[in-house]
Amino acid sequence: MQRRVIAAAFLCAIAGSASAQSAASGPTVTPPSATGTSAPLQSAPPAPPPVAGQKPIEVPIHRLPGPTATKQEHIHQMGQTVMPFDLNKTTHIFRMTDSGGVQSVVVKNAQDKDQIPLVRQHLRYEAEAFQHGDYSDPMSLHGKTMPGVSELEGHHASIAVAYSELPLGAALTFKTGDRHLATEIHRWFGAQLSEHGADARAE
Repeated sequence: MQRRVIAAAFLCAIAGSASAQSAASGPTVTPPSATGTSAPLQSAPPAPPPVAGQKPIEVPIHRLPGPTATKQEHIHQMGQTVMPFDLNKTTHIFRMTDSGGVQSVVVKNAQDKDQIPLVRQHLRYEAEAFQHGDYSDPMSLHGKTMPGVSELEGHHASIAVAYSELPLGAALTFKTGDRHLATEIHRWFGAQLSEHGADARAE
């Protein structure tokens, strides 16, 4: 009888120790059952609310230039982010003058009449922007360090920009009495002429 009492006490002591260890280690996690269900371990934190007024940025991947694209290819492929007309159907023409220069955009084929209103719309808008020293559109495409642009932006009050329509497009005439600014206009034209590549020509 005495041996049975001792054995029972020993078993109770072992059971008590196991219960204490289980309590210290926290609740047990139920493993997945054969049906694939399991007890949730921890709920995921809620997603942060969207910022008011913020729109998701959608980038047309198929239009992005590749990592080995040349500057001309980059300008051609990204031109649509700034200009509403099709660069495949139009040509930029740059003519330098003693007082500045003339930048024109015309359609290559007179049959592409749908492009002409888009060209005129864009150049009319740019004429207004340039008169107020806003050269953000060309800078967003060609870069903020393109030759001449900082001088044109900083001295816009000394440069007259006139819009005019052409039979196949439109033109902007830049005119200044400052010879230094005329040179900066020439540098700016030269940079665009180079970077537009096959989409532009000098006159």
